[in-house]
Amino acid sequence: MGKYKRSIVILIVMLISLNSKVLADTNNIERIYGKDRVETAIKVGEDYFNNLKEKSGVAILAPAFNENLVDSLTVAPLAYKLRAPILLNDSKDKLNDKTLESLKRNNIKEVYISTGKGVISDKVEEKLRANNIKVNRLGGNNRYETARNILDTFQKFGGEVNEAFVVSGSGIADALSISSYSARYGMPIILTESKDEISKELVDASSKAKSVYVIGGEGIISNQLVSKLNGERIAGANRYDTNREVIKKLYKDKLSRIYIANGQNEHLVDSLTTSILAGYSNAPIVLNNNSIDINTANIIDSKIDSNTSLIALGGETIMSDGVVQSFVYNENKDLDAVNGAKENLDLGDLSKVIYDLNLPIKGENDVDIEWKSSDESVISANGKVKRPNTENDVKVILTATLTKGKIKETKEFVANVKTVYIEKNDAIEINSLDEFYDAIKNSLGEFDENLTLDIKNYNNKEYNLEVINDILVANPDINYAYSGAKAGISGYQDSQERIMKITFLYELDKETMIYEKNAVKNKVEEIVTSIIKEDMSDIEKELAIHDYIVSHAEYDVAGYESGQAAPESHSAYGILINGVGVCDGYAKATYELLNRVGIECKFVTGNVVNGEGHAWNIVKLDDGEWYNLDVTWDDPTYIYSNNNENHISHEFFNMKSEIFNENHIRNKFEQTFPNCNGIKYLGENLIYNEM
Repeated sequence: MGKYKRSIVILIVMLISLNSKVLADTNNIERIYGKDRVETAIKVGEDYFNNLKEKSGVAILAPAFNENLVDSLTVAPLAYKLRAPILLNDSKDKLNDKTLESLKRNNIKEVYISTGKGVISDKVEEKLRANNIKVNRLGGNNRYETARNILDTFQKFGGEVNEAFVVSGSGIADALSISSYSARYGMPIILTESKDEISKELVDASSKAKSVYVIGGEGIISNQLVSKLNGERIAGANRYDTNREVIKKLYKDKLSRIYIANGQNEHLVDSLTTSILAGYSNAPIVLNNNSIDINTANIIDSKIDSNTSLIALGGETIMSDGVVQSFVYNENKDLDAVNGAKENLDLGDLSKVIYDLNLPIKGENDVDIEWKSSDESVISANGKVKRPNTENDVKVILTATLTKGKIKETKEFVANVKTVYIEKNDAIEINSLDEFYDAIKNSLGEFDENLTLDIKNYNNKEYNLEVINDILVANPDINYAYSGAKAGISGYQDSQERIMKITFLYELDKETMIYEKNAVKNKVEEIVTSIIKEDMSDIEKELAIHDYIVSHAEYDVAGYESGQAAPESHSAYGILINGVGVCDGYAKATYELLNRVGIECKFVTGNVVNGEGHAWNIVKLDDGEWYNLDVTWDDPTYIYSNNNENHISHEFFNMKSEIFNENHIRNKFEQTFPNCNGIKYLGENLIYNEM
């Protein structure tokens, strides 16, 4: 292997009027080249064999001619599978002496020829056999038959088609862009026969793959074919852009090596012979046209550091000094990256730390970040917070070490972690689930924003926020604009005692919710006074309340259809004060009025048959039985109402359960409510105008 070293501090090469990025340490630059492509392939093969613990005794023989390179496009995965270097022959009828010497020197006993007899003839086969080398012919009548033969041989030796690449049969550069990756990961390369077609055998092979990457633009492989193959396209405006996109997509981790090759047609053969060597070190082959554009430099730069080695393929006439030097590592660049990431690293307000912290491990410009805590018992290095049980808050110093390449900087943050000691004194003591339930219920009833609980025997299966939904269903009169809750848990070492701090979220402010709750209570008194008589039976009271709501409220169609109904539409306030609301507003208003006149009523939530959420009521009458009641669906203004005469309907007034339950499905909590088995006051048995 030829070495290319030069003592410089910083070198910036102007390419295509752009400042090319510098990417590798000067001492990590090498060249592999011979006096021609045949010798370069031999040197690549020697380098590959030097990486193996023992030689395989197998080699691939490919044509050295530019016009026949296409025959060997798909051979890289097979070569890697067989641990067989790809050597070249530059004559149809004569085996190159240098290649034969390499075969003998490396004790090759078997050769696979990756082209047909019209390119490398029987005379070459005879020469190989005369030197005790077994010959296997992979070449077919054309490149596509050759590709199928190569795939069959790959599978014969245990290769699988779990993933595959699809490349145009004329897309030589595209195939070489993925050759090293396909070699390392055993991903066959499948050739399309035209823009829209692929052979049946290869379609069958690609259909078995869990993922298929189609390399190249729509100009050479159509969208219809990509869709047929269920593939993901990787492409750019030209071969160099596609090469860049391949590297961006497939190489996620830092790279220990990069191979840089001339991407012009007359020099692509070097990339083919290097594919298994590059695959061995999981390195991409970067194609260039004697220049590296800024976009490619940006992608490569994000995947390398000062330890990355650069291997240039070919002598200086093929790979210019300027391109090679454009990859020289510039320490100042990493320094700028680290300083930029350091300046922008921010953990927010740390003056009152209660919850776990998000400590990033990656900063801007691909800078690595490692954390150290001055007190791991309070804040761990991964940001877990365990609040102290002390009289005073605890200050913890968090130190971030930012690294890129050889550059390392630190930044400190001071976090003030709040003690649970003071909160414990102010917290409500909880010794049972009933106390837990009541404390949350009372806090929601007061529209509190915060609640702190000192739970003596905490476990997360029972003491969690799921209970809030049950509370609000059982007590709909305290829900005016609740929208969610979050909780933080602080622990005591070696104890089951925990401090739970709950934050309640609302769509309205506390003053507004208190006002609306009081307004509903006053309106309920007004309605009851006007429609309920002392001598009324329970069923008569229920009917009067049902008819009042239906005749005085309208369904909030606009709010429902937009998905942006006002908070009031979901409460009794919307129905009783504003005269407009949605189903849970109807059901809450019904709950308020029926309970006020002494009729036991429950608020029920669930779904209808189309999966939409819904709310209704169940009512207990003087026969001791429960009945179904859906005031919303009896309102002719309801969006799905079948009542076209715009009068009060009683279809869902005390409806028989067998019918009602066909389109009303209770939620899990409401499954615990009584079944509605009443018969005496079923709506179908009543004559409403005689009651």
